[in-house]
Amino acid sequence: MREPRSRIPLRAAAGYAAAVVVTAAALIAVTTIRGIDWWLANRPLDNATRRLAAGDARAAARVLLPVVAARPGNPVTHYYLGLAYIRSGAPSIAISQLSEAARLEPRNARVRGALGEAYRAVGTPRLALREFLEAVALDPLDPSYRAEAGNELLDDGRVEEALAQLREAVRLRPTAADVRVLLGLALCRAGDGAGMEQEYRAAARIAAGEPLGELAHRLSESGKRVCVAVHR
Repeated sequence: MREPRSRIPLRAAAGYAAAVVVTAAALIAVTTIRGIDWWLANRPLDNATRRLAAGDARAAARVLLPVVAARPGNPVTHYYLGLAYIRSGAPSIAISQLSEAARLEPRNARVRGALGEAYRAVGTPRLALREFLEAVALDPLDPSYRAEAGNELLDDGRVEEALAQLREAVRLRPTAADVRVLLGLALCRAGDGAGMEQEYRAAARIAAGEPLGELAHRLSESGKRVCVAVHR
């Protein structure tokens, strides 16, 4: 697995945030794929999503394997099995499941976003970016896809494109402290020290009293000097 150049802000934010894999909102994703809300009543799938929520991804995968085998044409089961493989540290296997879900339901942003996550985990950033951008196109009002796309664009050195995605992500979700930290890094890369400092300070206020807030505060104190030095 590659260690990306500019992953620090989101990685740090992810490490500091509470690890919630599947929430009630994620369960609602079932209804967004072919509108089959009756799947929520399906006991194996419900059991699997509960196990994912509890952090037991391997158990979720074991539950889902026979369900996928019994219903190979259903994108929902492929999607959740792919998530289970990502969470259990098997992203290469996840890609096969999520690719099948995408084949069956190509215009589902959740599937595309998960596939981007899997591609990123196996060290194929161009494919990850492709999927995140596709997710943005399918669901332009979800800031998480824009943040992920911005992150990958920044890694690829496409700073202006990254800024466009990250600024829109912040506009859509102004209280996303982790995205503001990443935007601050992108602004530094663009040579905008004042803008960078503004974003770091905003992140520090939003996440005050939390580890991410402490990180943002330290960055706001030292980041401008680093940014100026880099762009001299």
